[in-house]
Amino acid sequence: MNRIKPDRQLKAVMDFLAQLRKHIGLSFGAEKRYLVESRLSPLAQKAGFTNVHDLLIQLNTSVVGELHWQCFETMTTQETQFFRDGFFFETLRKEILPALIQKRQGEKKLKIWSAAVSTGQEAYSLAIFLEEQFPELKSWKIQILATDVSDKALQVAQRGEYEIQDLERGLSPLQITRFFTKGPVDFQIAPWLREAIQFQKINLISAWPAESSWDLILMRNVLIYFDQSTKNKVLEKVSPALADDVGTLVLGSSETLIDFPKLVRRSAARGFFYQRQSVEA
Repeated sequence: MNRIKPDRQLKAVMDFLAQLRKHIGLSFGAEKRYLVESRLSPLAQKAGFTNVHDLLIQLNTSVVGELHWQCFETMTTQETQFFRDGFFFETLRKEILPALIQKRQGEKKLKIWSAAVSTGQEAYSLAIFLEEQFPELKSWKIQILATDVSDKALQVAQRGEYEIQDLERGLSPLQITRFFTKGPVDFQIAPWLREAIQFQKINLISAWPAESSWDLILMRNVLIYFDQSTKNKVLEKVSPALADDVGTLVLGSSETLIDFPKLVRRSAARGFFYQRQSVEA
């Protein structure tokens, strides 16, 4: 891209970032130009473009199609691991789930939605966690919906196949032995555990699941990539989607809500979570 005038380079990048914000909500400024170039460079080469600038010009002057969505997905952050953020699972074990279980003793059902699961480690961690920490739920009907905007990431999640390095980042040897089987190349999640999770493509700024009354919604390390306006639009849909008596929203450890009175922040021993305004503390 060196022979292209800097102002033309920047305009192409900013026009693409405007599309990215419009279609999947990710909000990046001009300072993230390097990220656009580094992440899209392999895709530009694979698609037959001379450089990233030519790819951006094509994206910015054509109707949104498959190539656009490939680029949008490439710009998403797929950093994840099994049992990421131990404080979250401690709060889940000591405070959130005991309250949910007490409320749902009658119907013995729990509905959990984990959004932006990337390649599936968070969803599988949750299923393993429930199996290990709450054996009394074996007789319950547990619904776990795991969603992401990336088709490519969801394909990995649905296969449930991981390299040993991925497993060792968060799982103990005992967990690996119990919940995975060694394949020809990778390790695969146990079929019964994989079948416990429903994977679905969902763009958080577009249509949501028709179901509501979720007992637990996980949106960890998601809203941090949205601007305030987009965050509020997502949260406007979160509030009515939560069960009105004890439904709980959990964000990432570095995320917090500002000026959104429909959801009330509840302090935990390690971190915090959110519930609808109508839920008593």
